[in-house]
Amino acid sequence: MNNRALKFHDLNIIRAPGFTPPGFTIDNLHPQINIIYGANAAGKTTAARAFSYLIWPEYAPEKIYIQGKFDLEGIDWFAELDTGKTIYQKNGNQSPRPSFPSVEHRDRYYLALHDLLQQETTGEPLAKIISRELAGGYQVSKAIKELGFKDKAFRKGKKSRQANKKIKEYQQALRKQKELVTEEKQLQQLYKELQDVKEAQKNMELVKQALKYSQANKNYKEIKTEFERFPEQMSRIEGNEEQKLREIKRDIEKYYNKKKTAKSKFKKAAKVVKDINLTDKGVQESVLTEIKNKKEKLKSKEETKKN
Repeated sequence: MNNRALKFHDLNIIRAPGFTPPGFTIDNLHPQINIIYGANAAGKTTAARAFSYLIWPEYAPEKIYIQGKFDLEGIDWFAELDTGKTIYQKNGNQSPRPSFPSVEHRDRYYLALHDLLQQETTGEPLAKIISRELAGGYQVSKAIKELGFKDKAFRKGKKSRQANKKIKEYQQALRKQKELVTEEKQLQQLYKELQDVKEAQKNMELVKQALKYSQANKNYKEIKTEFERFPEQMSRIEGNEEQKLREIKRDIEKYYNKKKTAKSKFKKAAKVVKDINLTDKGVQESVLTEIKNKKEKLKSKEETKKN
């Protein structure tokens, strides 16, 4: 068997016209021939079309959601088509779209039995009929003989060269188109990855905020525990104790200054007492009488001067 053949392993139709989730799954497909049968509206036609949608997603309905696994050149592939967005994975890793046949030939791979058998059969083998119909309904060997075609090609003329040139230009344009389609798919994948990165950055910011909140909550609990260790008397604190302390210090300083002043006056008075030789018995009566007389004389002189 040609290892270039594409062999589907299973098909998962999650959402399709006429089918709502969870849809249905077809698995354990044979690598050669599979016969799918069922009642009307069971999904036979939908399944047949789903295979081609995974190969040529540009022709799929907009709201279809299908998945499939297949083998191509001995490599396991996974394909997903969800609302116009296609993902391909090669051996479990993200990959560009595989090299499929050109989209112009897709009708060759979706043929109903009545399309294959366009004429009445005469007991011929089914494989022979299918082979003839794939060639356009002609028996090529018989047509070569009747039309006189030769194995050797005629000498190429000007028109032949021009035709070959146009064919090469067309093939080059097709290759360029495939490259552009591949680049478009890659750009779509890069855009998806960019969106994933942005979403991851957004989630990372949320994680940072959660960590900050967790640390703040931890600090709060530690402070609360430390606060609860203080004596009950701490609840009487009003908050203005520092101001009151400053006022008390000022009062102490003021009374200290008064005490210092009084002490100085006391020293001066003691000196005066010492200078006048004042005894513990006090001042003698005769001295007091003499002082009073001198005071009266001074007062009398002051009044005379005024008059």
